[in-house]
Amino acid sequence: MVIKGQLYFAGGSNTSINEAYSLKTESWTTLASMPDAIVLPGSALVGGRLYCIGGSDNGTIFQGSVYDSVQIYQP
Repeated sequence: MVIKGQLYFAGGSNTSINEAYSLKTESWTTLASMPDAIVLPGSALVGGRLYCIGGSDNGTIFQGSVYDSVQIYQP
């Protein structure tokens, strides 16, 4: 998702990583970690906020624990 000229990367295999890539400076910035480590969340950008929806703790769809939570990041 792109917010204010930054491309956001959130989640990953057993990580709670949250990073932003600046298109202007062509560099990455590590941000505060997500509260819960998730794999394959849905995502949406609404009103300048990044929503990460659901996901699981396993890299295979519908395997492991599937989450029904929403994590919100507001830059």
